[in-house]
Amino acid sequence: MASRVVSKHLGLLSDAQLQAALDRFHLGRFLGAESVPFGTFRQNVFVSSTEGDYVLRGKPLFWWQFPTEQFYARFLHERAHIPVPWPYLIDPTTDIFGWSYVLMPRMPGLQLADPQVREQLQPTERQAIARTLGEHLAHMQQAKWPSAGRYQATTGKNSILALSSTRGLSTCKLWAVRSCGSSSLK
Repeated sequence: MASRVVSKHLGLLSDAQLQAALDRFHLGRFLGAESVPFGTFRQNVFVSSTEGDYVLRGKPLFWWQFPTEQFYARFLHERAHIPVPWPYLIDPTTDIFGWSYVLMPRMPGLQLADPQVREQLQPTERQAIARTLGEHLAHMQQAKWPSAGRYQATTGKNSILALSSTRGLSTCKLWAVRSCGSSSLK
């Protein structure tokens, strides 16, 4: 089967490799693939099969990238009830490509990173997109976790941020001020 250049980051991927990745998760027969011309790290490839359209994300930048993305995709899927690429399937093995990869459903819609797509949007369409994004953001902000914390890929759990003293609260405020560039939390 023919190999295709996918991206500078991923290199050449063959049809046989893409079929093997689909087989790993029982996602149907490979129909085609195309590189994704947008995105900062060029880690993604669109893959079509008899079962649907997917995004293959490969060659993680850090060992914790895929587990962390999976945690937040699950969190948004379960608690924000907005469209997210779920399930987010991780294959940590390297036997197919030489690096681990993820397969997730391809989200429907327009590629807003494409300047040609953006230029063709009418003002009413832009307003509808902005409204939808705002609604989704509101749902995301309503999603709750039992405690403040940070996901730890080493344990697969959310570690609790301990604020047991005034000093801890001051440190948290200082972090917020530095990260937001605001002094309104003093």
